[in-house]
Amino acid sequence: MDDRILLAFDIETTGVTEQSSILSIGAVRYDNLDHYYAEITHPSGVYCEPGAFEINKFKIQDLKRKSNLILGYPIGTLEEIDNLFSEWLKSINKEIIPIGFNVSTFDVKYAQKYLPKSYTLFAKKYDFCKTLELNNFIQGISYYEEKDFKKIKEKAKEHAKNEIIKMNLKLDVHNSLYDAHESIFVYEFLCINFLKNKRIQKPKNIEKCICLYCSKEFERKKHPKFKISPFCCLDHHIKYSDIHNIIRTKCKNCKNPFEFKKYMTSGTKFCNIKCYWEYRKKYPKKFKRNKCKE
Repeated sequence: MDDRILLAFDIETTGVTEQSSILSIGAVRYDNLDHYYAEITHPSGVYCEPGAFEINKFKIQDLKRKSNLILGYPIGTLEEIDNLFSEWLKSINKEIIPIGFNVSTFDVKYAQKYLPKSYTLFAKKYDFCKTLELNNFIQGISYYEEKDFKKIKEKAKEHAKNEIIKMNLKLDVHNSLYDAHESIFVYEFLCINFLKNKRIQKPKNIEKCICLYCSKEFERKKHPKFKISPFCCLDHHIKYSDIHNIIRTKCKNCKNPFEFKKYMTSGTKFCNIKCYWEYRKKYPKKFKRNKCKE
């Protein structure tokens, strides 16, 4: 049984600078969709960037609300919410891997700064926090499938939006709990549509061979025009050639490499009879014989 669990993690902040602080956190488990949501108050005030509230729909009055840790979802200071959220994370009792859009460069960094107890549970097994970054995940799929990155992301987000509507959560976009659910369903969409029963396929021009020197099995590229004795490495080819008097050279006509034995006195310039006659037609003067003098 796997001792890891994917946890969609998202936060809303008062901005994107180092002075900004957290307004809310949302987390959703991938295995059973159990979720956690909390909002954070700042009674003594906090730095806010212009336009931040337009995105996350918070109001200035929300920053000075009194702590309410029982009814509905918890509302409290950073320290209070960190204690509650860390207790919820402890109940998971597995290695937690945060997942989301920009989760490693944004959400986890703010958690490390303002929610130290919770962050230590993210990085419980290692000294750092392992994450699954969805933007990188989609980028890899778009490269492998040779499809447009933006189109894949749009389809995945549309699927997530429909699933959230079915759940009747009544959440606004850019709410941290909405974004956490979105990350879960985007990951689900990518797995179902692009990863299920797929393996990296080997090129068709690969053939299995047995080395003539050491008798080990190996793979190599198959050439469409000629055959060369199979050797797993250059060293084995040299040793085998010395023992059996074999020389490898290039055909004068097609320039492809071929092999012949040292004691052969004829046919050592061409890999086959076709190349010989083709070369002879191209350069007839080289094959012109001198007439016998009477």
